[in-house]
Amino acid sequence: MMTLMTRLLLVLLALAQPLAMAWAQAPSQLVTQEPDSIAPAANLQTQIEYWQTKLQVKIGVAVLNTANGQYWGFQDEQRFPMASTMKMLACAKLLYDADNNRLQLSDKVTIEAADIITYSPMTEPLIGQAISVNDACQMTLTSSDNTAANIVLDAIGGPVALTQFLRAQGDAITRLDRCEPELNQGMPEDVRDTTSPKAVVHTWQQLLTAKVLSESAKAQLTTWLQHNQVANDLLRKTLPQGWLIADRSGAGGYGARGIVAMVWQPEQAPVFISIYLHQTTASMEQRNQAIAAIGDAIFVALQNKSVDESADNNSE
Repeated sequence: MMTLMTRLLLVLLALAQPLAMAWAQAPSQLVTQEPDSIAPAANLQTQIEYWQTKLQVKIGVAVLNTANGQYWGFQDEQRFPMASTMKMLACAKLLYDADNNRLQLSDKVTIEAADIITYSPMTEPLIGQAISVNDACQMTLTSSDNTAANIVLDAIGGPVALTQFLRAQGDAITRLDRCEPELNQGMPEDVRDTTSPKAVVHTWQQLLTAKVLSESAKAQLTTWLQHNQVANDLLRKTLPQGWLIADRSGAGGYGARGIVAMVWQPEQAPVFISIYLHQTTASMEQRNQAIAAIGDAIFVALQNKSVDESADNNSE
């Protein structure tokens, strides 16, 4: 027979259940939720839902804290166009191939006029000249040069080879099917050239902190991403003072806009963040504002010490 105290406890638990959300841990770990940890994550979800309604846009978010394995996601298993966020993955594959003596980073490619495609600010002035595949990665990760991205893709065996590489790292979701600029079409329901927020943060974590790449390759990849020059209006806009960021942004058709980033404080383990938007008529400025605001809410949550002890929220 239930005591009064037992019945009261059950009632309180039932009332609290709809509010439970926040950071989730790796499946192999246990986590304890504390009441004061709900608010920051709730504010994060509120921020996402606000922009989703305001811009009439589909939004997916994933956050992975490698300090403790905690994970949080919102519509994080849905597919979104990668657009130029795929460039990090292509350069990771290039470095992997160099690590395994499949190519040399000094290998040269001559830039032909016929190779130049839309948005190639660094390669277009170099028609007739030869650049290394290492230079091509530097160009595409810092300026998002599309011709340089295709040079990298050609060096690693094309989109299919990149997808196979990702499968070998345990990523069963992310896929690249086309080169620039076709990969940016972003048609709704088209699975080509897509990822999920959840898949991509775990893949970035593998590529930048695990043993897939050599230490020198990881350092080089991180440096390129830190010098990204085309994402100042996104997460960098609200990054807390003293924090560091290595990121790659992208944009495509049907309102596709996204960013994947590794952020960290000196001497602390990194946090991986992905934010993707799709299927909206909102302007680029509005989409950038949404990502910056969601990023700010993420940073607030990360700086709240109790937020890492919350329960999972995985909105589909």
